[in-house]
Amino acid sequence: MKTATKSRTVYGIAGDGKLAKHLLRYLAALQLPCRQWSRKKSKLPPQTALACCTHIIIAISDDAIEPFIRANFAASKAVLIHCSGSLCTELAYGAHPLYVFGTKLLTLAEYKKIPFVTEKSGPAFAKLLPGLPNAHFEIPVEQKPLYHALCVLSSNFSTLLWDKFFDGAKQLGIPHDAAHAYFASSARNICGERAFTGPLARGDKKTMHANITALRGDKFAHVYKTFAKHCAGRGK
Repeated sequence: MKTATKSRTVYGIAGDGKLAKHLLRYLAALQLPCRQWSRKKSKLPPQTALACCTHIIIAISDDAIEPFIRANFAASKAVLIHCSGSLCTELAYGAHPLYVFGTKLLTLAEYKKIPFVTEKSGPAFAKLLPGLPNAHFEIPVEQKPLYHALCVLSSNFSTLLWDKFFDGAKQLGIPHDAAHAYFASSARNICGERAFTGPLARGDKKTMHANITALRGDKFAHVYKTFAKHCAGRGK
């Protein structure tokens, strides 16, 4: 991989998904020149559409990144960047935004607060993503799968649990505002003391048994058992 030598940075975004839309919005807000190639909308091949770019961000699914680069940018002199938190490849440098992106676009101030996790073996952040003022943290390439596993566990898996809670609360007739207030109090706990509550904190086996019995036939019964076992083993 080579670093660009041109003094004027021109970004290229390959992709048209959620991340690509956020990156385009952020770069536009920073008034940094940017071009986009979209599989759905672009008439030109990616190497032609992004030929003028000094830095190309590959914002597509993880499994498609390496085949896409080999097919389109194997001879490119641009700095190639991917945003996968897990992928380790010699074809591009990694820069993973440590943030959960939704469909709603953010303000410039919000985008600036998003930290990036990059690779220790890669170039300095100022050369990797020129013009971006974001905080950034380097980790060894071999630790990326662990880093991303932690991200998935904390974000995606917790989303599954909260989705289960909100659906269940609705079925029980609990208003959304009341359910959301419980979520908000849990979020405050996580950001503060991170203390276990209820039967997990008290070691109340009868209550936990009743909980698991109530989930009989539900896939989440096994999740409850696994988490309870883990909590019981903490500190030993």
